[in-house]
Amino acid sequence: MEIRTGKLEDSAAIKAIDSSVVSDPTRAEFIDVSLQEGVVQVALLDGVIVGYIVINRSFFRRPTLEMLMVAEDHRGSGIGKSLIRKAQDKVGPGNEIWTSTNESNSRMQSLLASEGFQRTGRIENLDPGDPELVYFKQLVET
Repeated sequence: MEIRTGKLEDSAAIKAIDSSVVSDPTRAEFIDVSLQEGVVQVALLDGVIVGYIVINRSFFRRPTLEMLMVAEDHRGSGIGKSLIRKAQDKVGPGNEIWTSTNESNSRMQSLLASEGFQRTGRIENLDPGDPELVYFKQLVET
């Protein structure tokens, strides 16, 4: 597997694996803006994009994993973990990193716990009936 910075020409391939693009028209725009800003990392297997992560400062200007998506047929294979580790490398030791996921997303909660993230808050009413759980990790100096 290769992980590299996303390019504008990756847009269609990223949107093809993002299950929310069809139901959320703003997601496609978010992907394009994130690519333009250079804050996307993509995971490739045999030259094909199978996952992506967006690392920005959307949460109180703090390093944030804004989006993590792995193609459905590649979930559970370590790609998400690799993308999170790449994001942590980009943020750098001695810093902190934040993210969130829906309460219904138990796979993401397990992934975050396995990578040392601590649940630190809960936001109601973003998705009715499915609270957003906020996670934090202090990146240790090595």
